[in-house]
Amino acid sequence: MSNDKNYSLLFLWTEFRHRSTVALRCLSNLPNVKAFFEPGMFVAVTGNKEERIFDGYLEEGIAFELPTLTFKKIKEEIEEANKHSHVVVKDFASTLNYKFDWIPKNAVHFVVARHPAAIVESLLKLNVEDEKGKRGLERVIGDLAEKNRLNEALWKLYKYLKDNEENVTIIDSNDFADNPLEVARFICETANFPFSEDMVRWEARPKGKLPTNWVVPENYKCMDETFHPCDVATLSTGFHCTPDPLTYDMNKYSDFHSSIIKSQLPYFEMLLKNKHVFKK
Repeated sequence: MSNDKNYSLLFLWTEFRHRSTVALRCLSNLPNVKAFFEPGMFVAVTGNKEERIFDGYLEEGIAFELPTLTFKKIKEEIEEANKHSHVVVKDFASTLNYKFDWIPKNAVHFVVARHPAAIVESLLKLNVEDEKGKRGLERVIGDLAEKNRLNEALWKLYKYLKDNEENVTIIDSNDFADNPLEVARFICETANFPFSEDMVRWEARPKGKLPTNWVVPENYKCMDETFHPCDVATLSTGFHCTPDPLTYDMNKYSDFHSSIIKSQLPYFEMLLKNKHVFKK
């Protein structure tokens, strides 16, 4: 529990193209839940020198003018919202710049792991109307992979939470695809969130129109005005994902995509060894 009124605080730690935005949509589809969408990304772009990691190469319209945000401010906003509702925070471990000490205590954490080749496959299939937007996302992911900030960041965050005796569980993204309702049930039971079988189904919303209980800066823009990172959740009508294959032909990838996969695979394998095992 996170406060006297028994409202729970849940963190969904993830990386790019991990199906986590749809997972956030499921959890935010419950009563009296406030959902924070990737606040660390805003710090990575607008934070102070010690917190900001996207410096000098976010031209080309990837990020426009944004209000300054810090991890201290994020924590204050999360804790204030948690006084009045359950709170779920979906964020990238890679954008925290290995600064974990701001994370509120006594929350329930879930680390979502996905095979790096599946991330690349998702990138290749990404439907972005402006090709510049797609290249921009590849540029971000490639830069983070080069700096070992993707699955390595998830692994180091998991180790930090374990070492500090926080409640943390690793979930394979493929388990979400195989049986989203059972994974959602497990998350809700573990975090003492309300549960409903209807949480994996919802009505589609207009393009770029976010659920009213999502906390996202109004002037947030990503890559291009024709693409919004939440569209996968707003345009859909439920959690419908095809499971990733168990093996990949590494010879079919470009050197750029192959370097992303190879740099992140050892950390993904360590995450998978510690994942929660769901009964078939």
